[in-house]
Amino acid sequence: MSKAIRGITKAKEIITDDCPICETICRRIHCDKSTYRITCDRCGEYILDKENEGQIKTRIEHFLKKNIWKYGDPRGKQLCKRRRMIASSIVSESVKGRLITDRDFERMFNTRDIPVTEKANKLLKTLGHQCYYIGEVLEVGLDDYELHAKCWILDGNELLEFLSYLHEVGVIRLDGHGGADRKVKITPNGWKYIEESQKPNNDSVQGFIAMWFNDSMNDLHDAIGDAIETAGYKPQRIDEKHHANKIDDEIIKEIRRSKFMVADLTAKEPESARGSVYYEAGFAHALGLQVILTAQKDMMPHFDIDHYIRITWKEDNFDEFKKELTNRIEALFGKGSYRKQSR
Repeated sequence: MSKAIRGITKAKEIITDDCPICETICRRIHCDKSTYRITCDRCGEYILDKENEGQIKTRIEHFLKKNIWKYGDPRGKQLCKRRRMIASSIVSESVKGRLITDRDFERMFNTRDIPVTEKANKLLKTLGHQCYYIGEVLEVGLDDYELHAKCWILDGNELLEFLSYLHEVGVIRLDGHGGADRKVKITPNGWKYIEESQKPNNDSVQGFIAMWFNDSMNDLHDAIGDAIETAGYKPQRIDEKHHANKIDDEIIKEIRRSKFMVADLTAKEPESARGSVYYEAGFAHALGLQVILTAQKDMMPHFDIDHYIRITWKEDNFDEFKKELTNRIEALFGKGSYRKQSR
């Protein structure tokens, strides 16, 4: 551990020392007799009490001894360094200037490392956020501790490996040899991947159906369900699902899980409005989900959404409606992987 270097300010004494969590150089200020405010280039800013600081040292020493005995000295020290990295990334993501609690402490030392592909995805998205325009060449410092923490990366050597990985899969172009910096440019495929990954519930195969719950609408419901399944997605309507929760809570939960929504605006009377359907469609829209509107032919929706494109249906021609709805879903999301269920 480095020797503390002390400097006096008008307000409080600042101590330059090794971060108790990641061992990067940090600055600490006494908040009171039992707590410090620590500013670390990797972990960010956090408050730590002396008791938990002692527990960090105890846990790390125990972890180190255990793994040196199990794996041998080099392997054990590397695993110990990895454990500090995980704790540092958790603090960087979730603490942000507040006191580290016992609950934070348990997460820091019990959370498993994230997969390699997730780290690569985090790195690509972070680079994308740093760009002001398409085609910009970024100077990436291998010793960028904040970037290490955001992407759960161990150090500069590992960062270089991840940059090389992204280069190999074709989402960035990597230039520069030697030194502490590398030039990075995101490729068109990289921007496409970033955009796709930012869509909500990108891996979901569920399509939520928002419509009037009434026996007179059963044929329409079957038609919408058939269209969603034909496109390769799972239809979900709350009145068909067994649950013990409040209906509103269950609706919100399933909308959040869905890739898209089909919202039918048809009401009992052509001029009336289905308030619940409008609410569900508005909620999905706010989440960023694609909402496909449908309505009975000649039915006039509320004027606020009258200009939105909708697919219309007639009771004597559901086949054409199903075909058009299936085509719309596949055009927006591609063919899904859900296997159509027999009714």
